Amino acid sequence: MAIDTTPSTVATNALQAIPFASLIGGPLDACIQAQAQAAKTSYEFINQVGLTVDPITGEKKAINVTFQYNNQGQLATLVVPLIVIVPIPYMSIDLVEIDFLANISASSSSVSETSSDSELGVDVEAEAALNIGPFSLKVKASANYSSKQHSKASQDSKYSVEYTMGVKVRGGATDMPAGMAAILNILQGSITSTNPNDLMMISPKSLDIDRQKSGTLQVTVKNSQGLVVPGVEVVLSVILDPNTPSPFSDISAVVGKSPALIRANIREGNNFTIVHKSYARYYGSSNIQLKAHHKEKLMAVGGSTRNAALAAGTTTPPVTAVTDKNGIVIFKMTLTESVFQGNTNLSGKLKLVTDIPQPGSDGNFKLQPEEQEVPYFIIPFGPTLQLSADKNAVAFVGTAGEQQTITLSAMQDMGTAVPNMEIITTVTLDSGSVATVFNAISSAPAASGTPTAITATASTDANGQIIFTYTLNAAVTTAMTGMINFTCDEVSVDIPLTIK
Repeated sequence: MAIDTTPSTVATNALQAIPFASLIGGPLDACIQAQAQAAKTSYEFINQVGLTVDPITGEKKAINVTFQYNNQGQLATLVVPLIVIVPIPYMSIDLVEIDFLANISASSSSVSETSSDSELGVDVEAEAALNIGPFSLKVKASANYSSKQHSKASQDSKYSVEYTMGVKVRGGATDMPAGMAAILNILQGSITSTNPNDLMMISPKSLDIDRQKSGTLQVTVKNSQGLVVPGVEVVLSVILDPNTPSPFSDISAVVGKSPALIRANIREGNNFTIVHKSYARYYGSSNIQLKAHHKEKLMAVGGSTRNAALAAGTTTPPVTAVTDKNGIVIFKMTLTESVFQGNTNLSGKLKLVTDIPQPGSDGNFKLQPEEQEVPYFIIPFGPTLQLSADKNAVAFVGTAGEQQTITLSAMQDMGTAVPNMEIITTVTLDSGSVATVFNAISSAPAASGTPTAITATASTDANGQIIFTYTLNAAVTTAMTGMINFTCDEVSVDIPLTIK
């Protein structure tokens, strides 16, 4: 009987019918979706916890944590981005194991049976007598025969398929992406500590105009978080004594814009720069389009009334400028011609006032006044002191009452005589008492104050000249050497002195 291949065929077909794509792909697809959901959760956390949206510009900014602490006796403010001090949830699946077991059972049985029986005995009887010699035999026979045949056939076929699957997923916290790590490094570098004295930084600390026509002063405005503040007004004025004219012919902003220009641009609906937006935010309205009543409000801010109040105590009209996108204003102070060409050193103070916008917990800004004073020092272009050619040295022969004169000329670099130039003369000796060498020193024009035997002060005449006269004291009996010094501003000239 031939081998039945039905079970093998059934098992093969059953194995091929198993949905391997679903059994293996399903768990993997679920893992991918879980990974995507984890990434979305991380994004939402960063977006909701670490970032905020500027209501004016629509830009996203990092949320900062600000607190104050004692820094070497001074109250300082520390500004830290929130996102660098809170853990960011980063979860990932790093292992997926799928265990699959298929159990296929198939069987088939076939039974065939045939049997036959034969039996002699047909139920027939017969008698016969046989005489053989003196003997005789009587035989009686009986026979029976039957024939039977049995046939049996059966066939049984059955199969079953059973499979099991186990899925193991392992996940946990993972390293943050390289891009996020770089961002956090940048934010960590932005952690700043600010001092209240750094809110309005002025450079240089003192304005020195040394033989120059003008000088500049840079003002940088920062808020309590250490960020530069564009679009805020800085007011500069000169502090002078009453009835004292200002040494500056012009004060203007060479970096920064005038409030009038900012307000005009806002009123006319021009395109907004970051300075315009900041100016509108701090001094007008948070609405960039600016409703009509907001425009009027904005036009009133930064006007003469406010500037006069900010510059209280000064005697010159204040000059106002608006910080640029870097939070900077640079003022240029130009000297008057008379001060620049004069011969008098001047000094005074400049007053700088601004309103620093500080972010509040409600997202709005409040303006905090800040004021500083900066000293200025002016050294004019000035004259050059020149000696007459016939007096390069002075020698006395020792006669009592003997006189020697020295003529000086105060000249500018271009050879122009400088009248009313104050010159001081001083006599020094290598040894001995100066007070016993000369009588009082005289001069023409007349000396200023009371001259002595040691020093005298006088001013040049209309021609820029001055004559000093030295009279030898009768008590001088010994030879001496020394020096006669003349000083005019920072110019100094020495003449050798000999007494024989």
